[in-house]
Amino acid sequence: YCDADPMPLEGAEILIEASGGYTQVVTTDADGYFGVWFDSTHSPVKLTVMADGYELGSAAGVVMSAGNTTTQDFSLRWLQPCVSTTPEYFDVTMGLTQTLTQTLTIFNDGAAGTDFSIGAVSEPWLDVMPLAGTIAADSQAAVDVIFDTSVFTQTGNYTATLMLTTDDPITPTLDVPVYLHVTIYDIYLPFIVKTP
Repeated sequence: YCDADPMPLEGAEILIEASGGYTQVVTTDADGYFGVWFDSTHSPVKLTVMADGYELGSAAGVVMSAGNTTTQDFSLRWLQPCVSTTPEYFDVTMGLTQTLTQTLTIFNDGAAGTDFSIGAVSEPWLDVMPLAGTIAADSQAAVDVIFDTSVFTQTGNYTATLMLTTDDPITPTLDVPVYLHVTIYDIYLPFIVKTP
């Protein structure tokens, strides 16, 4: 998941192709290994790894030497999105009658694209644009988070939650907490004394 903590993949098929039309298919075991006795006269070979739900793996020009063991490893990416956000929360302090726009970046570090949507925001001081979109594999999207304190007549602390929904199979929903502190800023003016 997210190209981290790789695990052995059982049941992947490896197609071996060599000159003269030679082909052979082998399957990985429970530990993700495959092995085959091979006539080195067919070397070099092309290996193609196939598994449902994963990207293809391929290696060409793999040389097999007589009397030796040849090792060829593959890392297959899971064809699923992997979504995260930055920041994980917003903590904003503003004065009255102000507006502020900050950015929520939605990352998709997976090997497949995803749709995203953010639940409707009911708080009058908070807006989000856009509320929905699509993020390609290994890409990201920027969402404007807009704060508007002109709706308040007094200071206070306010909270909300942005609810993000995607096609990520592990974390299909992500909550992004929002904290707003409305205050009155102290303004200090210089004291000027005019002397004759």
